[in-house]
Parts: sequence; C-alpha cells; structure tokens
Amino acid sequence: MKAAIIGGGIGGLVAIKACLEEGIEPHCFERYGQLGGVWVYDENLRPGQGSAIYDSLTTNSSKVMMAFSDYPMPDDIPPFPRYPHVLKYVQDYAAHFDLEKHIQYKTSVLRVEPTADFETTGQWSVRTRTEGCEEKAGVYDAVFVCSGLYKQPHIPQYPGLDEFQGQKMHTNEFRNADSFGGKTVLVMGASNSAGDAAADLSRRARVVHLTMRHGCWVVRRMAKDSTPVDMMVNRRIVQLAPKAIVERVASANASVNFSHDKLGLRAETGLLHSEVMVNDEIGDRIMCGAVQCRPGVKRFTRTGVEFVDGYKIDNLDAVVFATGYELGFDFIDRSIIQDSFADLDLYMHVFPPKLKHHTLAVIGCVATLGGQPPVFELQTRWAARVFKGLVPMPDVDTMMADIKRRRNIFYQTFGKHRIFFPPVPYQEEVAEMIGVKPRFTELLLTNPRLAFQVFFGPCYPASYRLRGPHSWKGAKKVIEESWDSVVHATKTRVPMKQPKQGGVVTADTTLLRVGLAAVMIFVAVCAFIV
Repeated sequence: MKAAIIGGGIGGLVAIKACLEEGIEPHCFERYGQLGGVWVYDENLRPGQGSAIYDSLTTNSSKVMMAFSDYPMPDDIPPFPRYPHVLKYVQDYAAHFDLEKHIQYKTSVLRVEPTADFETTGQWSVRTRTEGCEEKAGVYDAVFVCSGLYKQPHIPQYPGLDEFQGQKMHTNEFRNADSFGGKTVLVMGASNSAGDAAADLSRRARVVHLTMRHGCWVVRRMAKDSTPVDMMVNRRIVQLAPKAIVERVASANASVNFSHDKLGLRAETGLLHSEVMVNDEIGDRIMCGAVQCRPGVKRFTRTGVEFVDGYKIDNLDAVVFATGYELGFDFIDRSIIQDSFADLDLYMHVFPPKLKHHTLAVIGCVATLGGQPPVFELQTRWAARVFKGLVPMPDVDTMMADIKRRRNIFYQTFGKHRIFFPPVPYQEEVAEMIGVKPRFTELLLTNPRLAFQVFFGPCYPASYRLRGPHSWKGAKKVIEESWDSVVHATKTRVPMKQPKQGGVVTADTTLLRVGLAAVMIFVAVCAFIV
C-alpha cells in the first residue's frame, strides 16, 4: 500500500511517520525546496504561499504542549520558542526518524482525482510536476492532504479601499517594521497576528491604530507564577468543569493587572465566544500611546480612513490586514473538499464523509487554542489506521449528523462559520478511536503518581504514547520531566543566597507541583458539586 502526501510541513512529516508505523509506503510532495512548511522564514513571499511568518514571531503554545508525542523539544529551547527554534526542531525530528528521504522537493501537486475504478479500488490519481520536468501521474492507495488551512489571504472590501493611495498589505507579506519608520499605520484585525504586527510596528511607526469590529480578549503567555498559561488550561480535568465556570475563571485570569475596558479592547462577548489574542505587549504599547484602539472601519478615502464612530484619520500611510485566510484546495474537486467553512464537510475535521472508500484524509484543517502539532499527529495516526482497515468508520448519516452538530456549535459560539476549539476534548476523541487514550484506572493501579500527572496535570502529547498502537517507552519520562524542561532554559541565574521566605520559593518545582495539584483537586470538586 502506498500513500501520496501533499505538503512537507508539520502535517506532512507526521503523515510520513504514521505511514511508516503502519507499513504504508509514503510519497511526500513539497512544492518548495525544504521541509518545514510555514516555519520556513523568507524575506520575500514565495510563489503561491499563503500563511507566512514574520521576524518577531514567537509561538503562542509552550514547547512541551506543542511537541511531538515521541520527540520532546530539547531543554535549552525556551518555554515559548521563536520560529528558528521550531524549524530546527522540526528538521531534527525529520532526521531522527529518517523522514526526509520520502520527500520529493520542488514538486507541485496539480490534481488529485479518484481513479476510474475508484468505486472498486478506492485509489487516487495524483498529477504532479517537479521543477524543470514534465507532468507525471501516479496511482496511490491513499492520500493525505497536508497543504495547510491558510492558503488565500482574505482582504475584506470596504467603500473607498480601491481608491486609497497608501500602502496596502496582508500580514502574510509583513516581515518587520523597518520600512514603516515615522508612518501612520492602520492594523485591521483582532487575531494573534494583528496584535503581533501592531506591537512590532509601534516601535518604528509614528502611531499605530488597531481597528477591531467586536474587540477581543487578550491572553498572556505566562500565568501569574510564570507557568505557561496553556499548561494551566489544557488539562483533562479542566474539561470536566462546567463551561460557565471555566469561562469565569479564564476571564478573571485574563483581566489580572489588565483592564480590557480601559485599554479599549473590551470584547462584545465572553472569552469563549470571542476573538482571543495571545500577546504579552499590546497593553504596554497602548498605555504609552504607541498603539491606539479603534472601532470598525466605515470607509476609506484617498488619503485616510473613517471609523464607525465618526473618528477620521486624514494622513494614513499604510494599512496592514490581519484579517485571516480563505480555504484553498484548488487541486481537488469541490464536491470532495469544499472551499468555505460554511460548506466544509469533513468528519471529525478529517474525512470527506460521502466517499465510498475512506482513503483520503485532510490533515490540519482546524485551529485550536493550544499546540497544533499534537493534533495533526493524532489525525495522521488515525487516518493511517483507517487506510489500513484497522479502525472502522461510521456510516454516512452518522458522519453527516456529527459534521452538522459541530458546525452548529461553532456558529452558535462565534456567530460565524469557523473551526476553533480547545485541543484536549478533540484529542481525546481521536485518541479513543485509535486506542491510545490514557486510562486513569489502569494507570492508577500501576503508577499512581503518573496517573495523577496525566489526569490532573497538563495534557502532554507524550500521554498518547503510554498505551495502544505504537506506544513509546520514553513517554513516561517525558511527562515526569516536562516541568523541569520548561524552567531549564529560563533559570540561567541561580542566586548565591536563596531568599528567606520559606515556602514562597517559586523555583521549587516540588512545591509548584503540590500547589497545582491542590488547585486541580479543588476545581474537580467544584465541577462535580455544581
């Protein structure tokens, strides 16, 4: 059995590895000259590139929560890596598992179609073109679509935008603020990239105006005790608490030493129903006047912009659109993979439900409030086992009912069609289907301490290698040492004399674990009482 894998980014790499684990022959096609996907930094936008990174980019997920399940990030990588760290880690992962030999570089996938005998064989015809060569067609037993969710930059239309004479760019073109010195800049959007671009630009521009139609919630990377916030939030036990309590606690934590109202950021809806911007700097940049928050745009003029509250800027030099992306799967028929979130039919965000044979999987067509590589990895592990016939699939009606249920939940939550959710519940669902979901009672009988770490601590990716197919004997050690790995790269100075505050020494990881354990037990009790 052989599979075509479209894309050599993170999704493509974990797809190669999943194929090798299941005895499938992988053939990966990468349109550019190196692996890494979006994590490859280039000063210029590469031909046909969608999402791209900027020079100041730092991950929103901590290293222990975005690592692959059987290949932890090195201790010397900071808790929140910058893009060079991630690219090097991904390259090392590929080298460690000898994945790169399965990648054909500078090869574009032109078309993916069911073969003439698909109803019988479930096979696919994949047409490709390698740079400097003629088109080729191959027949594959399965296809992983790992080309990425964000392909086509979305630029909303406003009255007068076509006549605006200043600079216009999407954040996929933005690299740094060097060329914006002394300029008046408008950043449009309430996403992570909008906050990063606004903060970065504000150090060179005369002033940056950040326009948001509905406001946003700002979440900092660190919790109060300098623990990465995703290690606090993305826990199995937290998912058992009532949603109202989770939102109340999360909102309170997001507002510690930070007034969304006073800074002009206040969202119109609650944290779990709104845009979330992970950013550590935007509040400070607003406080010093370098960034000014504005409501939605009403119209543009030749030299400026007018907002819905009547405020006008007459000397606007540039507009940076941090307004997201459109779906783009132009190599496959729209009846198989649709081109809008409102119409996208993918069972568990992976499988087109109406195909007779489930031999095509879309990897990474999700956005999560947490690390995405572990999600992609579980998706590929599941897909590979489905391709091999080791995991059964529901009937079409069951799959379509689940798709519609999830679509309605997202629409009711956000008031628009999008795919955005906390990673833990979804990961648990996929892991259950594969047979790798941890069992609390099973762990409790064999290793009570590990059971407590797995179910009350952060949902480490390595927990999905403790049992089931392709388990890894190093998973237990990774889980036990993750706390120490987080502080290893930051605790570069140890005071000659320890402070005399007794139990307030935050560097004491044992006390930290005990304190967090007590908090989690309290949350669990509250959840069951309520």
